[in-house]
Amino acid sequence: MLLNRAHGPDCHTLVPEPIDVAPIRSPQEVHSVIGSLLEGKRLVELGTRNGDGMMCFARIAASTSAIEYDDGYCKKLKLRADLEKVPLEVQCMDYKKAQLDADYITWWQQAPMTNHGILSVLKEQQYLGNIRLSAEAIVIFDHSWLGDRQDLDKLQPLFSWEKRVQFDERERCDSIQFGIERSEVGFKCDRSQGLFTVARIKIVDFPSETVPSHSVLRNSVQGDSRLNFRSTSIVCVCMLLLGTIRYAVTKCLKRKARRR
Repeated sequence: MLLNRAHGPDCHTLVPEPIDVAPIRSPQEVHSVIGSLLEGKRLVELGTRNGDGMMCFARIAASTSAIEYDDGYCKKLKLRADLEKVPLEVQCMDYKKAQLDADYITWWQQAPMTNHGILSVLKEQQYLGNIRLSAEAIVIFDHSWLGDRQDLDKLQPLFSWEKRVQFDERERCDSIQFGIERSEVGFKCDRSQGLFTVARIKIVDFPSETVPSHSVLRNSVQGDSRLNFRSTSIVCVCMLLLGTIRYAVTKCLKRKARRR
């Protein structure tokens, strides 16, 4: 691993021959900023495409897991990881069915995967005890893309950390012919230079309509960053109570049906 402790990792150096180019993927300058957070940490990335970002992250983090729904990209990613001898777990499935537990979970939204939808799923999985309480989302925002700018304004109050990143991949974008990929929504070389914001959001702080906010869960983080016995017991009791209520309602309805 090439890591300059004074300046942090450089994904241009760690991945000198990327397959894609911004804005078909997030910029390598953004990858470098994310990489600066990863030493000794576990990272999960949702949606990897050809894996330019993950090839850098996997060389820095303690462990990494790539979740890719598209079977073609998933096979390519496994092959690339083997060829480059990068220690990388690959989960070829919908992220909602995958193992999501990590110190950091990152993605760049693209419909139907939205920031709000992903954060809601992460909050629910954390509430169920499947994601450590200390977990944070690393969310990135392209200032040239309206949807990202709108989410940046909405989510900014939740940021625990943020950094603005200037990037310029215009020359490479202009020199590469992507063919049919240029028809993808939003793919223009005008967006291959500009400004991104990289931000961290504590999953436990994200407000959810489906998951209640429990201060006891928020305060129960211990050294291993997972649910301790007390918080797990509380969740289990709540689930048992809900199950009992459902059972009682079902029995009452069956009795009424019999009387009729």
